[in-house]
Amino acid sequence: MTTTQTPAGQGSRPLVESHPANRTGPAANSGQLDKETYRRIIEAYFKAFETHDFSKVQFSQNVEFLPPISRLALKGREEIESFVEPVSSRVLAVQVLNVNVDFPTASGLWQITTTKGAQYTVHNFFRLDDEGLLYIWPVIDPFVTINDPLGVVEWLTGNGY
Repeated sequence: MTTTQTPAGQGSRPLVESHPANRTGPAANSGQLDKETYRRIIEAYFKAFETHDFSKVQFSQNVEFLPPISRLALKGREEIESFVEPVSSRVLAVQVLNVNVDFPTASGLWQITTTKGAQYTVHNFFRLDDEGLLYIWPVIDPFVTINDPLGVVEWLTGNGY
């Protein structure tokens, strides 16, 4: 394991080299669509939470998704849709705030209004390939999770919703 020195010689800490967001290689760099195409793919993914229809989202064949309530990545369209479709059923509206594409990565900021009227801001990190979305990592605004942790968990799991 590679380590890096912390400031003022306070010891060392491991680097997270194995995290899927840090992967490089043929799968991450095999081809490239234009930026506007990736932007539309990402916006379609966000909007699918509002329409509750993920069938047209352009996932890569090897897509992975890291749910905000688990450290275990979901792999493949079927596993991902089994998580996001029930979550999206509790979404009333989506507003895309920003999408940045810098192949092979991208990021997006969006707001969700839940069916209970709560508003959550989510930042997504994406890894892209020539098929579309290869890796998706949503991170919910920490302010929201601090102020409404039960509401966020209920929205994501459906328990008590």
